[in-house]
Amino acid sequence: MQIAQNPYGTAIPLADLRHTVDVMMEKVERSVHATWSGGGIQIDSHDIRWIHAQLQRETGDRLEPPWPAPDQPGLRTRWPWQGYSPN
Repeated sequence: MQIAQNPYGTAIPLADLRHTVDVMMEKVERSVHATWSGGGIQIDSHDIRWIHAQLQRETGDRLEPPWPAPDQPGLRTRWPWQGYSPN
């Protein structure tokens, strides 16, 4: 289920994501109900159908994170949220 070893907050290449979802869709179309699990989460056929439909609407070549970038660049922090100022 993991597409790439990207650090937290980086964009996901849509070509890679589409390829992974297309492979999963092949299994969905050949089965009554399929599930995948890993990293403490589980997804099933319904999730893959939803993701596939959402990807059809995406344009461009990357899927950007839904949140803004940290406003304190250059800080070496232990946790991703520490790069954001409190206000």
